[in-house]
Amino acid sequence: MPSVRSTGSEVSQKEFKGHSKEVLAIAYSPDGKLIASGSADTTIRIWDSHAGTQVGKPLEGHQNYVKAVAFSPDGSHIASGSLDNTIRVWSVRTHQEIPRTKELAMDPFIGHTGTVTAVNFTPEGTSVVSASEDRTIRIWDTRTGKSLRTIKGHEDRINALDVSPDGSRIASGSWDHMVRIWDINTGQRVAGPYKHGDYVRSVCFSPSGSCLLSGSDDKTARVWDISTGQEVLKVEHDKWVKCVHYAPDGRTFLSASDDNTIRTWNVSTGKMFHSLEHESDVGAAAFSLDGTRIASGTINGYIRIWEATGGKLLLGKVRDRRTL
Repeated sequence: MPSVRSTGSEVSQKEFKGHSKEVLAIAYSPDGKLIASGSADTTIRIWDSHAGTQVGKPLEGHQNYVKAVAFSPDGSHIASGSLDNTIRVWSVRTHQEIPRTKELAMDPFIGHTGTVTAVNFTPEGTSVVSASEDRTIRIWDTRTGKSLRTIKGHEDRINALDVSPDGSRIASGSWDHMVRIWDINTGQRVAGPYKHGDYVRSVCFSPSGSCLLSGSDDKTARVWDISTGQEVLKVEHDKWVKCVHYAPDGRTFLSASDDNTIRTWNVSTGKMFHSLEHESDVGAAAFSLDGTRIASGTINGYIRIWEATGGKLLLGKVRDRRTL
């Protein structure tokens, strides 16, 4: 399959590094100006996405790895989920240092009995949705932190979650190898299960909400037609697929893998556009909301920004594996 393999070896940029351990989660702000990253060093960091500089101090409060981060629809808050079984919602402050006593928007959301593996806001921003290794999905009131609903149905830990663009459905992926879709108001399953051959690591609704993208330890990313339940596309990596994400136009998606690459694909044909080469496992990746850039985070704590259409490395540099 023809593709462009992009390593960025010709680019000499700053390291774009602040985390001391693995980057496990990454998200763009709605306006594309900021990036939030969550790490095994227990912190969330906010970055200027164009300058590559850290904005303010790290957000500290979780007692274990930060597995998930998400911006609110208006960009004013960040939700995070952790191995400490909690969700926290933080106030975003740019271009100034945030007083420690005001960093947290409210007390942590407590209710899960296992690692919180994924978080997202509903489109109106009034609720946070979370998934956990305790095999449940919870919906929370963003203002009060009260748990509004608990959804059960998976037979093993849940590792992936997304909210549909219209806010009516939740998709989840689990170690039971299944992907399921739920009604956000009733908690009833409305589509799936869609079966992978191994643990499901990531799920993402298409911008139209008509299809679902999933990534798995079976080394594949798959596209499912929600109305028919049929698998309409399958692409492959050499190792586990840890993260999948649609571009905003719905015509391209990315998959990030333990094979040290992010690959971008044509949704209609399955043709690979680019393979973005890293020196270590890619733990997280996301398109900017205008679709022009891709942010990636690796297990050695580095963050990089790539041009989405050309695959050029814009910020950060890929280190020679022999120097690690």
